[in-house]
Amino acid sequence: YKEDNYYITREINKELYDNRNNITLKIVGIIKVKDSKKEEVSSDNAVYYKDSLIDNIINKNKTSNIVNNQKNSNYNLITKESLSDIEKNDLLCLLGKEKCISNLLIYPSSYESKDKIIDIISKYNDDYINNKVTIIDESKIMYNMSIKIIDIITLVLICFSSISLIVSSIMIGIITYISILERRKEIGILRSMGTSKKDIKLLFIMENSILGFISGIVGIFISIMTSPIINSIFKSLLESDSIYTMRFSNNIMLILLSISLSSLGAYIPSKKASNEDIITSLESI
Repeated sequence: YKEDNYYITREINKELYDNRNNITLKIVGIIKVKDSKKEEVSSDNAVYYKDSLIDNIINKNKTSNIVNNQKNSNYNLITKESLSDIEKNDLLCLLGKEKCISNLLIYPSSYESKDKIIDIISKYNDDYINNKVTIIDESKIMYNMSIKIIDIITLVLICFSSISLIVSSIMIGIITYISILERRKEIGILRSMGTSKKDIKLLFIMENSILGFISGIVGIFISIMTSPIINSIFKSLLESDSIYTMRFSNNIMLILLSISLSSLGAYIPSKKASNEDIITSLESI
């Protein structure tokens, strides 16, 4: 099958090459872009023609059989589908009836000017409903794609972070329970002196809350100290000045989260400690 396909393609190319209606073109120059300007020029390889060649081809196409027949038909001669007036004009332009502008590339100097251009085109579309201009905002498309990718990455990181937080809460509960077992005699003495169960429970919860506050402060301090190193690495890789920043509001939220997790992890062990029998606790002395 590949050999047959190759043979058919070769014969078609040969027939097109030997066609007597072909136009012989002459290459008059080759454009070589400097290395410093490559980013400013389109990377698509292309052959550029003079306007005289385009005008010559359009003049020939105007009198071609397919253009004349399509003018007198209300359906697509190629696909046999019915056409509206706008679709018919677009098809005639595609067939080369006249020089038509199919797309126009606009490069605004700023986002503000881009918004003004979009507003102007939108007003034009409101006035000329039957001849609307389709706007394709490539920067907005790229922005939306980037936001979707960032949202997916954020969701994945949140899932992993949630798992680590759950594990951390369990470990805090285990460590708190071990601490309670080692301090049973203290609990027995406090209970014998008239300390209520509620006060015993609050004692361990407050201790863990203080530890959570201290650990949050230490974590933020380490983050602030390492942020210049991380920013310097990202600056060399992504050419950005500040990727990693620490906001005051985020720091407060992190401290509150650390306190909440520590208190939550200590709730069940502290409740068990408050329900310890006084005599059993005193016997552990």
